[in-house]
Amino acid sequence: MSSVVGHPAATWLRAIVSRAACLVGGPSLLLLPALGAAAAQNRVPPDPREAGSSVQGDSIRLSLEQMRSLVLSSAPAYLAIREEFAVARGVLRQASILPFNPDLALNIPGTGPTQPRNPVEINLMQEIEWAGQRGLRRRATRAGVSLASAIIYDAARQSIAEASKAFYAAEASLRRLEVVRASAEFGRRLLEAVQLQLREGEISILEANLAEIEAGRARARVIGEQRQQTARLVELKRVVGMSVDAKLALEPSASASDTSGMPAVSAARPVAPVVDDSGQVRDLDSLVNAAIGNRADIRAFDAQISEVTLRAQLTRREAIPNVRLGVYMERMPGEQGLRLGPAFGFGLPLWNRNQGTADALAARRRQLELDRRAAVLRVRAQIVTAASAYVATANEIAIYARTVLQPARTNGALLETAYRAGKIPLPTLLLLRNQLLDAELGYWDAWLLRQQSLVELESALGGPAIAPSDAELPSLTTQESHR
Repeated sequence: MSSVVGHPAATWLRAIVSRAACLVGGPSLLLLPALGAAAAQNRVPPDPREAGSSVQGDSIRLSLEQMRSLVLSSAPAYLAIREEFAVARGVLRQASILPFNPDLALNIPGTGPTQPRNPVEINLMQEIEWAGQRGLRRRATRAGVSLASAIIYDAARQSIAEASKAFYAAEASLRRLEVVRASAEFGRRLLEAVQLQLREGEISILEANLAEIEAGRARARVIGEQRQQTARLVELKRVVGMSVDAKLALEPSASASDTSGMPAVSAARPVAPVVDDSGQVRDLDSLVNAAIGNRADIRAFDAQISEVTLRAQLTRREAIPNVRLGVYMERMPGEQGLRLGPAFGFGLPLWNRNQGTADALAARRRQLELDRRAAVLRVRAQIVTAASAYVATANEIAIYARTVLQPARTNGALLETAYRAGKIPLPTLLLLRNQLLDAELGYWDAWLLRQQSLVELESALGGPAIAPSDAELPSLTTQESHR
């Protein structure tokens, strides 16, 4: 499947995404490392170690690129769809075979004094298509093979998008868990300091209770985030075809700037918009045209239309009666030798001329053409929605970095020291600390939305640039393609 990267219409989008990556740590659109090789047909899903993932102890450490490779080699849902190609090849093989077997009839008369002297007859007949039906049938089934190939590539696009979203959701959950754990540790230390101050009479029971409440809330948040992370890891394992019992660790994606759970803060300006003042995506028609050339689901509609068109032609040809050619042999009782002669016959198309089938196929073609037009409109809507969402969330992250996280972290680094020195009261400390926590969690929520909108935009434009070996299908043999 070709990539949209080299298309001139995508130049502005690459520049925008590249700038976004510099500002907020996002990945470059569609410039993905090659994925791993797809599994052969009827192959047992491989161990994730074979897909290039690293193993640490009992845990499998999986990066985004390795995960995408694993989807194409181990996900049962995708592997099931790959069998469509084998089904289509079987249909093509059947279409290449002569559809009618020879017909042999043998008539042996009875014997006895009352039986007439009838001959022994042998008739051998072969029905033959002579109006090009077999060639049309092969062309139609070859279009079916193209349809199966497009369906598989589209399934790869959707499977990778689903798995990528699951990966980013699991990674965001991991980062949120690290943030709330750090907050819970801060709450524990603060509670120890407050209890010491309470024993020394420096603060009231009311203030001590506030610290205890906040420490309990922090521990509860950790439990809640652990539950969320478990659910998202299970979903990720499901979409890539791993056992839910497998121990999985995530390799941080390139868009998450460090592994501490605290993103690097940039004070740069927000990303320049790729939508104009009226909310319309710039160069939308060029992007849609590029996407139509790359989207396998659009190619699937084209293949279906081609197949239905050929089958409509075949239906009209099949109304032409076939000829039946053969020989007959007979021998009269009591005589020596055989009598041979040619046999010829054909059907009379008086009643069944495939009228209903022709009408149904004509309606089916009109239906597919309308479905294709609807799919193109859907592509436009997906591109507009995903591009707008990406720009909005990228700008949201830039605002978080410039006006929220930086001052909140500056205050956060001084809070505990200032409180121990008696420079700020406990309620102020708790308020500022909660603001910092909300800012950190809000950042990762926005980060997840940005990554998911980037995946949706990538998928709307045709999906990642899958290497030929990743979703490669067995090619038709020379014999199959020329039968």
